[in-house]
Amino acid sequence: MLRRIGLICALAMGLYLIGNYRVPLWDRDEPRYAQTSRQMLHDHDWVLPRFLNTIRFNKPPLIYWCQATAMRWLGENSAAARLPSAIAVAIGAFLLGAFLWRRTDGRRAAMATLVFCTCMATIASAKMCLTDGVLLLWMVIGQGALYCLRYETPRRWIVPAIFWLSVGLAALTKGYAPIMHLATMIVLACFEVGRRWKSPAAWKEAIAWWRRLRFGLGLLIILIVVGPWMVLVFRQDPQFLTRLWDQAVRHTTSGTEGHGHPPGYYLLMIWATMFPWSLLLPTAIGIGLRHRDQPLSRFALAAAIGPWLVMEFVTNKLPFYILPSFPALGFLVADAISRSTQALRGQRDDDLKRPVFLLGVAAWDIATLGLAAVPWIFLSRLGPVPRWQLILLTLFSIAWAGAVTICFVYKKIPLAVGTMGYGMFAVSALLFGVILPDLPVLNSARTLGYKLAALHAGDGPTPIHMLEYREPSMAFYAGGHAVESPAPTAGWNVTTEEHWDEFPPPLKAKYKLVWELPDVLVYAGGGKTVNVVILRKIGS
Repeated sequence: MLRRIGLICALAMGLYLIGNYRVPLWDRDEPRYAQTSRQMLHDHDWVLPRFLNTIRFNKPPLIYWCQATAMRWLGENSAAARLPSAIAVAIGAFLLGAFLWRRTDGRRAAMATLVFCTCMATIASAKMCLTDGVLLLWMVIGQGALYCLRYETPRRWIVPAIFWLSVGLAALTKGYAPIMHLATMIVLACFEVGRRWKSPAAWKEAIAWWRRLRFGLGLLIILIVVGPWMVLVFRQDPQFLTRLWDQAVRHTTSGTEGHGHPPGYYLLMIWATMFPWSLLLPTAIGIGLRHRDQPLSRFALAAAIGPWLVMEFVTNKLPFYILPSFPALGFLVADAISRSTQALRGQRDDDLKRPVFLLGVAAWDIATLGLAAVPWIFLSRLGPVPRWQLILLTLFSIAWAGAVTICFVYKKIPLAVGTMGYGMFAVSALLFGVILPDLPVLNSARTLGYKLAALHAGDGPTPIHMLEYREPSMAFYAGGHAVESPAPTAGWNVTTEEHWDEFPPPLKAKYKLVWELPDVLVYAGGGKTVNVVILRKIGS
């Protein structure tokens, strides 16, 4: 069964790599990470991250180290920038499966691995050069170590050392891991105290195992992992760590770049981010609660609820931030499916609620067909997309939904699960391998960047200036020779046609319109569509 888990992870790794070179960097964050990593490689400065002409205080350096190393061997392209995320998520999935394989039956472990690998947010995080995929790996390791410390008799130093090593590496990636682990431990204690919540002795018993973490050892390991970089960065820029902390606090307490959302955001988003498995979550959570007397179920509930609660009360929210809950949710879904299969075979009679399953199947069908219809709804904004691609996606989605429905109606639950999981592999491969690479709406910034590179813009000492059009992805594909500017300057400038038309005649006479690209979707500008022009100052 461990071989099957490995095959699932290998298949997932293949999916995570499909289209990574052809699908351009998009949104605001992907090109920022990629460009910062490239500058780290070019500047031979692996201590202080920089994006274009400014120091980047948003994240610690581990993600940049990983991406810059991949670029060093594979070239400065989107596939290299995304490779660390793909590897980290695939390894995390295998570790999750191997951990469960040792503690439950192999079928349940393989099913949990398949569920985790094929969630929409898991796939997206593995295919984007962000911090979330790498952080997910450290969270899987840390959660597994916590379980061993609580319910098993680990070796005296090894398991605590592994836990704190994962915490240190998570701190070099993104700072939420210690708080998420603490939340998991608190929720777990609440489950174990149960109705004895008024008893101090019960609480003392529930948290007694915390001593096994060996906090002194943890502090030493974290200092060894994080300390050298902190010393080096303090020598180069004494204000960097303070600014990094201020940025983290602002990120936690206020919404940045329009990402501020109230508590409850992830409770709504989980139906999309955990697709196709989210519609089985009510049954999975219900069965998990009924079996919380069992260590794996109890810990999985705590490991799912703890990180979720932390992120609900962080003001700045993005869909990926809830990913640390997904390994535990993957197990709960697999456990519910396994128990339901046993119920159908007559081994149990309390786990399967057939009306709930059929209601979930109906909702799942609607969601699947709705997702297939989305490209047709926005076809006018996608540009000249070959229709056969969308027709293929639609036909496959209809067949997929029909096959899953038939399996559930005839109570072929293992077959239904396989159809859901491997169907998600196929849909995602079709999306990333065939449809997204050819969407003009995603290729605009790359087209502009390549055009600027072909014009040798930015080759000299004067960089390219981005005025009303400030897409980091264009800057990446232009070789990183771009800066944001409030007004046109000497050399090359990129702006919108609307802004160009507003130039006063004396100023307009100083510039020549070299090239124009129509119908460009501006991610950083709220998703509006504009015409973008490349200007060059006459005489420069």
